[in-house]
Amino acid sequence: MKLKELENTIACLPPEELARFREWFMEFDAEQFDRRIQGDADNGRLETPCRNGAALWSGLSHWAFNQITANTQLRPGSLAEG
Repeated sequence: MKLKELENTIACLPPEELARFREWFMEFDAEQFDRRIQGDADNGRLETPCRNGAALWSGLSHWAFNQITANTQLRPGSLAEG
């Protein structure tokens, strides 16, 4: 079956069957994604992106903290006055 034929068939489904198809496809798609991620993890392809993401997050956290503190007038006791 060609993709266009599949699209036409799906477009003609009654609402109840379309809802069942949607649920099935979402589960199918999630399982496919999980398999790809697991395969990448098993082959070590996620190690570098994970390290890079952790480093980026750490840098962004420090940057955000610096932005907040630079733009806030903190005085002794000012948080307690709130």
